[in-house]
Amino acid sequence: MGANLEMVGRIVMASGHVTGTLWNGGFINTVITGIAKDTYKNCFKYSFLICTFSNIVAVIVGIIIMTIMGPYV
Repeated sequence: MGANLEMVGRIVMASGHVTGTLWNGGFINTVITGIAKDTYKNCFKYSFLICTFSNIVAVIVGIIIMTIMGPYV
């Protein structure tokens, strides 16, 4: 289909980190619970912002940069 397999591989590797952060974020939730004195259940929204949302933004920026720069990345 004409896609650069090296770029596709990089995008897949980067996006793979996005899916595993929320369920393995027990340490982050425990730290937020200790600092913010919040409940463990409420800490998942902060964990989402810290881990998952920032990774999604990084993957989108990476896709844009790889699309613009092409094989030079």
